[in-house]
Amino acid sequence: MGRLGWRILVAFLAVTFVPMAVMGSAAWVQARGVIEEYLAQDTEQKVRLWATDLDAFLAQQRSILDALPLGNDSSETEGMLDKAVAQTPPLEALLLMDFDGSLIASSPRPDKIDPWVRQACTSLIADPTRVMTHGGDDHTHQVVIATAPEGTNGALCALVSFTLHQDMLAERARSVAGATPYIVDRNGDVVCHAYDEAEHHVGRGQFLGGLPATVAERGVIWSGRIRDKHGVRYAAYAPAKTLPWGIWVEIPDDVATASLQPMLRRAGLYALAFGGVVTIFAFVASRSLVRPLNRVAAAAQGMAGGRPGQTVLIEGADEVADLARQFNRMSLALADSYRELDDRVARRTRELAAARDFSDQLIDTMHERILVLSLERVVVRANNAARAAWGDDIVGLSWDALVPRLGADPDQVSCPTDAVLDEGRPRNADGSAPAHARTRPPLRTRSLMSRATPFPARTAPSAR
Repeated sequence: MGRLGWRILVAFLAVTFVPMAVMGSAAWVQARGVIEEYLAQDTEQKVRLWATDLDAFLAQQRSILDALPLGNDSSETEGMLDKAVAQTPPLEALLLMDFDGSLIASSPRPDKIDPWVRQACTSLIADPTRVMTHGGDDHTHQVVIATAPEGTNGALCALVSFTLHQDMLAERARSVAGATPYIVDRNGDVVCHAYDEAEHHVGRGQFLGGLPATVAERGVIWSGRIRDKHGVRYAAYAPAKTLPWGIWVEIPDDVATASLQPMLRRAGLYALAFGGVVTIFAFVASRSLVRPLNRVAAAAQGMAGGRPGQTVLIEGADEVADLARQFNRMSLALADSYRELDDRVARRTRELAAARDFSDQLIDTMHERILVLSLERVVVRANNAARAAWGDDIVGLSWDALVPRLGADPDQVSCPTDAVLDEGRPRNADGSAPAHARTRPPLRTRSLMSRATPFPARTAPSAR
């Protein structure tokens, strides 16, 4: 395929792929926005679920407290409390207190319990509308809850730790979505954590700051895509209903889009396959378009090489077929013209040959001895009288070799001969023009000049 074919192929591919690339880029930008919105909403759904689990975890601890079979016997009650603390890891301490704030039973022993826990229990008994309380920054991962079990004359308080719940939440978020969740309070401080020390994480009590702190302070559901020095991440926040806390989740961009990678790879493979099919189709189409033009070009080269009458195969009824049809007409017309010209040249050649034969026969019938000399002064023709007088080998002799055979004075013969050859007019031996002589233009045949050359005779020179 020549340069024209490659140009057609490139033009076809450009017309096909450039609009597709523009449309594909625009579609990708729009699809990217849709994907980002979908991933943000998906992250929001996850954080809503985990915030609900946070409330459910606290409700589960309350149900455990309500289900404890407590009595009025303090020793029996302490044994029951020790068993509950041992079997329930989130419960770090249990206190049974009367409504006056006196301690009835506890697990562990009272001296092992931080004073703030007992103070928190007393404040909850005094204000039953409070759901929970905790002891400040040093104990942000711990809360105190209170219930009023049946069959007792007081309130049962529990010191609940969210560290285990954070551990389970982190494991679930990591396995399901590759996310990093944080339980944060309304100030944006991390309530608790349970990560391996080798992993990047924010420690307990550390202030997240920035957007997380702003969102946590507002206490509303939020989701979006953030970019900072740690990279691009999808994040979401959802507040708990029964706690003044919330869940902040971050998912790296590459992790969030991991589920879309197979689809993107398939789309890329489909695009490559489509591009290959289009390229093959364009190659075949360009060849089919260029093939008739190549035939016309080859036929034109043949005509330029001296072979008129070249024709090409006509296929279809399009513009290229019209071009081939017109080329065939032109080529055949040119061949007919050449053929007619050759016939005319051949006919004229035959006429000239016949005239030459006639002139040769006419000269041979003359009694005068006639020689025809070339411009190089070589004998190229002699009639019968000349050959009989000077020999049959006279043709081909030079003038210098011929003069001795003429039996004349070389100077007397050469001068008028030179004048005849130079001027094309007959001369006498003395150089004068004879009265009866008529001049004729020299006859040219290829590279020879034929002239009737006078020479001395028995009586007087003659010229033809």
